[in-house]
Amino acid sequence: MMRFCIRLFFICACFFVAGTAFSLGKIEKTPERINPVWTLCVTEFDVSRLPKSRAATGGVITRQIVNRFDGLKFKLRPVNEYDYYWQAAWLREQSAAAKQIIAKQAERDKLIYSGEPDWKISAAQRRLDGEIKTLRVKFNEAELVSPNIASAPEFTVTKDNRAGNFPAPPRRGMELLLCSQQKSDGLLFGKVSEYHGRILVELRFWSLWAKEITYEDKALFSIEDMGIALDEFFARLINSISGIVPATIVVKAEPSNAVIIIDEHHAGRGKSEVVERTPGEVEVTVYAEDHVTATEKIKLDEGEQVEAEFTLKSLPSGEVEVKTKNEESAAIYSGALFMGETPNTLRGQIGHYKQINIETPSGGVAQTLFRIEKPESKITLIPKTPPPDGRIEKARKGFYGALGRLWIIGPAAFLSAGYSNLAVDAFVSPYSNRTTEHFNNQQFWYNLSTGFMIATAAVGLEVLIRLGIYIYQGNRESAIFKSKNKAAAAKEPDAPSDTETITGETEGGENAANGTSGSTP
Repeated sequence: MMRFCIRLFFICACFFVAGTAFSLGKIEKTPERINPVWTLCVTEFDVSRLPKSRAATGGVITRQIVNRFDGLKFKLRPVNEYDYYWQAAWLREQSAAAKQIIAKQAERDKLIYSGEPDWKISAAQRRLDGEIKTLRVKFNEAELVSPNIASAPEFTVTKDNRAGNFPAPPRRGMELLLCSQQKSDGLLFGKVSEYHGRILVELRFWSLWAKEITYEDKALFSIEDMGIALDEFFARLINSISGIVPATIVVKAEPSNAVIIIDEHHAGRGKSEVVERTPGEVEVTVYAEDHVTATEKIKLDEGEQVEAEFTLKSLPSGEVEVKTKNEESAAIYSGALFMGETPNTLRGQIGHYKQINIETPSGGVAQTLFRIEKPESKITLIPKTPPPDGRIEKARKGFYGALGRLWIIGPAAFLSAGYSNLAVDAFVSPYSNRTTEHFNNQQFWYNLSTGFMIATAAVGLEVLIRLGIYIYQGNRESAIFKSKNKAAAAKEPDAPSDTETITGETEGGENAANGTSGSTP
């Protein structure tokens, strides 16, 4: 009984091993993906309608397109395109199997004319009949096999495009030939022209699977806006060719005047328009004066619409009241920005320095630098207008006047010295006719040259002296503002006041730009 059980166990083990080996041998391998790479050919853009001065614009746009495609790694095939490549692969397999059968059948037919003995011909016919039967079985099986077409093939451009070469666009009806020559799955045509001083770009995309134009787009922009316009333009093109459904984003921001920047491009104030982007990360920055700038990276999924809201935190700020002496109206500037007319109240961030310039209608100019330490503090600035002809102005005019005289006398001395040398050389030459007239002539030029040299030296010395005076006066009176009472500057006030008065001058004094409120008399 024990031996019977051992034999039964051994037989079952053998059947299990044999069945496992048989099943493993029958495992079908996953068929290899067909068309794993999708290739685009970008043709040369038509720039015949551009002026010669802008003919290079077409080449720049073409190269930018190829550079944009470097970031595209794969392409999603839509249903119609997938069906086209599936049917093409299926027919290709059927055609290959049918050609093998036809070849074997032709080989069998040739046996009749081989001249071999009948027994040998019969043997060869039996052999070929077996092979033809096997090929017919494979042909029938090929009808039932579904080709494994890559649904998301790798995207690339042609080798010529990567090398910076672009073929000429094909004539109408010759697109398929160019696709075959370039071994590509699509063609991109472009036309660049000028329209009322702006650049008009037209793009068309020809697909191999459709045998027609499947995408068209236009963009009109100025040269200054080329970067921003092409970014939006190429985003639409890449989304269309790649088959990826673009994502959209809308940004709302508080305060209502906040500037919205999406991927370094201005998108509006307060609320942006609906902005299309390729799925992935976008960087949103919201900025407003006297508020903390907010920056955030937002991930966008395919086909998703994102609404982002930003509420900026305000920075503490204070006020400064600006007015002129005798309440005279004057224009206020912060750098080159017009801030209004006096009397006026300006706001500034606490702890930040701010410089303003004041220009009166009479031509007076004054400026000051201040800092606000408290939100409720106010500073009243009373700048004095400078006299029209001060010491610095007189020193400046004297220096430039002397410099101008030097530029006149210097060349005259140089020319007179040249004529004097020629006259002296002509007189002392052994071949010259030494007469009293020649002697007087060379003596005249020599005296004139000597006089100009002395005058040049004198004016040069004057330039140096006046330059020293100009530098001295400028350094002496370089302070922008000073207080009326210098002695009071050394004393500490008994208690801080919310409002302080500063008198400013453009000549003399020291800069009063520090203290509790940024300016202390």
